[in-house]
Amino acid sequence: MFIYWFQYYHFNMVGIFDKLFARNVQGGDDFSEDYVEISSRPVDKTGKAKVIVRPFVVEDFADIKPALDAIREGYTIALVNIKPLKDKDLVELKRAVGKLKKTCDAIEGDIAGFGEDWIVVTPSFAQVYRNTQTEELKEDKHYLLLNIMEVIKGETCPVCFEKKLSLVEDEQDIPYFGKVFLMAMNCSSCGYKVSDVEAEQQKEGCKYEFVVKSSKDLNVRVVKSSEASVKIPQLRLSVDPGVGSDGYVSNIEGLLNRFKKILESERDSSDDENIKKKAKNLLKKLWKVECGDEELKIIIEDPSGNSAIISDKAIVSKFNGNK
Repeated sequence: MFIYWFQYYHFNMVGIFDKLFARNVQGGDDFSEDYVEISSRPVDKTGKAKVIVRPFVVEDFADIKPALDAIREGYTIALVNIKPLKDKDLVELKRAVGKLKKTCDAIEGDIAGFGEDWIVVTPSFAQVYRNTQTEELKEDKHYLLLNIMEVIKGETCPVCFEKKLSLVEDEQDIPYFGKVFLMAMNCSSCGYKVSDVEAEQQKEGCKYEFVVKSSKDLNVRVVKSSEASVKIPQLRLSVDPGVGSDGYVSNIEGLLNRFKKILESERDSSDDENIKKKAKNLLKKLWKVECGDEELKIIIEDPSGNSAIISDKAIVSKFNGNK
């Protein structure tokens, strides 16, 4: 199924090549390198080596680079907060964790996860203390932090035609939804990337309606395929399926963060003052929702049935549109 998915995207991309360049291509630097250089540790005025304990917050795959650079220096203990990326995109999360683990292995350091939101990486002269909590983390099937998905590298990119395309596939068991396959393509040359989600069992088209009433609702799990549309009627915001549409497994907070990034871009870069003002007002409303001060209704419609809002408070109905 994985290879079929790639072939489907590859051959259909050629037919709509001009549309691909119309979408906003971001990132793509896989930070790949053949060698890892380790500089000597700095010393203070007394001549003693200094060890730095430094925190990092990873909101996007590109945010992992400062942590990698610090780890390669050989004297930094990195405390990496992965919660923002975990809530946003599990595929990108596992790519980021893979880079951390590869760099850690190269410097002969140590790496471990604590809870579900933090990773600690140490240089070769230090070791992470292991206890029962750490061992339980390794057995947590939902998290699978240090298990890296299947990766196929060196494929031809449908945009730039360089053999720099990586294909990745993973699977997850989503409670009350079933097993899903996460598939993605990423080109380290031109930055092209696309991802999708597909349920193991074929499902009927669906419509999910969910009202965010408190900050706790931000943790509700969301599965969204590339064929799904997301609507926030209250704010007149929507994302429709198309060439640039991605699939992902996230939560309500991660879904709202995707809207926030679009609005922040309009606020910061638009030449139209009316658009800037509107973006600012919408961001304020989303902030109130996150604080639990306002309610917000979210609608997901998917003709393929590969999307869901996993909550007993979600209203589920059949999709009425045409597939």
